[in-house]
Amino acid sequence: MFSVKVIFFAVFAFLAANVIAAGTTVRFNCVGKWYQKDAHGKKTVKREPKNYQTEVADIKVMDEFVKDFGTWSNGDFSCKKSRHGDNLYNVETNHVGETKADATNQVSEMQRIINAHKNDKVE
Repeated sequence: MFSVKVIFFAVFAFLAANVIAAGTTVRFNCVGKWYQKDAHGKKTVKREPKNYQTEVADIKVMDEFVKDFGTWSNGDFSCKKSRHGDNLYNVETNHVGETKADATNQVSEMQRIINAHKNDKVE
């Protein structure tokens, strides 16, 4: 009986250590924008959404992350916490690209900034 308790405790300790070390999963809704012309030449703004998920070491960092996102992108993008879920953030461009490729590049740049700053320490 004692060996069963020891094995149970060892498995529990292993799983707890993995959960603590894994960090917190954070999801981002990244949206780039681009102009599309219709048959009459009228431009309409289209959205290029992409969901992105990553791990952060400490969820407390995310409040500062949201505040500083515009600075890191030189005002090109904005970030805000979503009302529709825990650990869900909306990142959107402040400029509309001319082509769909521009919108895709905007989303790639958003993901680059997220990866570069997701684990910055809060002073």
